[in-house]
Amino acid sequence: MNAAFDNSASQPRAAWAICGDGIPQASVTLKPLAEGLAARGVELTIICGSHAPQGAFDGWPADVIRLPMRRWFRPARAISRLASELRERGVRILHALDAEAGGTTSLLAGELNCEHVVSSRRLGDGRLIGKMPVRPTLVLAAGLGVKLDLVNSNCIRPDRILVIPPAISHVDRTDRSAGRSRYRYVVTSDVFDDYRAAAAVLDAFARLDGTDTECLFFAVGNGPAEHTLRKHAEELGLSESLTFVDRLAARQLAGVFQAADIYISPRAADGINIDALLAMASGAAVMAPEDYVSDFIIDGKTASMFRSRDAGDIAEHLADMLKNRRRTASLADGALAYLDRNHHPGRTAEKVLAAYRTVLAAKPDRVPLSA
Repeated sequence: MNAAFDNSASQPRAAWAICGDGIPQASVTLKPLAEGLAARGVELTIICGSHAPQGAFDGWPADVIRLPMRRWFRPARAISRLASELRERGVRILHALDAEAGGTTSLLAGELNCEHVVSSRRLGDGRLIGKMPVRPTLVLAAGLGVKLDLVNSNCIRPDRILVIPPAISHVDRTDRSAGRSRYRYVVTSDVFDDYRAAAAVLDAFARLDGTDTECLFFAVGNGPAEHTLRKHAEELGLSESLTFVDRLAARQLAGVFQAADIYISPRAADGINIDALLAMASGAAVMAPEDYVSDFIIDGKTASMFRSRDAGDIAEHLADMLKNRRRTASLADGALAYLDRNHHPGRTAEKVLAAYRTVLAAKPDRVPLSA
């Protein structure tokens, strides 16, 4: 094997591959992980498509390689060229940060004759992993629900699936009691492609608007249902108390959550609920529907759970959280404690580094999935 992949080196040099569409949302968990690995001596190279947002990796402790993708693109030639560059950098392990990047990562692993792992953050990833030309050595599942879905998909042996929760850094939350208005800030966010779920939250806002709760509401996001939701908000008479805000970058969204008293996630998605995770890390109390994927949403401990698309139930839970401030503060504190135990960037980095070392030490045969 090439000397660049000598396993005697103290720390592995790793290359991360990520699909450009997943960068803006995933960055809030990936940057802390990158910093945690860098603090432990791991040198990182990030591979992304040329369409990835400019500046997406500013401030990250990593070199960035953009892979051009065009209709005339010839994968074999580009993969060979990229593999040569990674070989010169001494990269010893490849890590696809999402299943969408798994195919390219698998091709690179074959060209480099090195091992690779794949992160899975959503249900259904087994279908993409099952199409990879070479079996990944490990799959790093973001939660127990994701792991079970991978096991049921039969895309990889269960003993090759590790659960490593996403890393998240606590957002400094200054004391806002001084100079704060009498209003309490309630925020919801979504991609607004599920009208019924988002409309139920607006309906709940309308039921509380004008009561002695004195709230200001914010809806952050955009999507195919946004225009209809704006019309619905006008019909509900929320024009003075509800503000729509376009989808924000993770850093800006963290600032919104930092100022919020309560965050409402309108629906459970098929992937890790990054917005709810970021809201918890920002110190906001979280309301969310039952979530099979996001292990950190625990009713009565880290969040208050409601029935999705049920405006009455949402309004009841929200009214209780607004009136029972001690319980609301307890949920927010409980979430921060849970994140510190299970999603701390340093501990997550240790787990990922241990997985890298396990992969490099095992040297399993790479068997085509069709075998």
